[in-house]
Amino acid sequence: MKLGVIDLMVSGSSISANLVPLVGTYDLGFLFSSFPQQTKAFDAGAAKPIEDALLKGSNIRIIAWAYNFGSRSVLARKPVKTPEDLAGLKIRTLPNPVITECLRLMGAAATPLAFGEIYTALQAGVLDGLEHDPPTILASKFYERQNSTR
Repeated sequence: MKLGVIDLMVSGSSISANLVPLVGTYDLGFLFSSFPQQTKAFDAGAAKPIEDALLKGSNIRIIAWAYNFGSRSVLARKPVKTPEDLAGLKIRTLPNPVITECLRLMGAAATPLAFGEIYTALQAGVLDGLEHDPPTILASKFYERQNSTR
């Protein structure tokens, strides 16, 4: 987009945060407790400073916000219900410092890895699991590999 090759894209905050670090605020784990809370905050103008920073810093204009900020899931070889359950697990994170540090602070061995390498890394046992949004986990069929034996 910045080069003018494409005019429109659907993207998460993690990609934009590489251009305008302030956008990384939305990658903080548990930022919103529910989708209605996020909607209420955005409708009240909470996103305006970030929209302005994106326009000024990278000429990106936001036309709509999605409903996935803070809504992340961990898919692992064993159930993960609390941060303590992450202890020692090699969990793939987005190559984003905010998300990586969040998982590390919860006890995981946070492992930034390119998206295209996740499936085979799970299959080979290089990873114990991953952190991502539920639609991506399902669409990419990562659940097929997280239960496989090593």
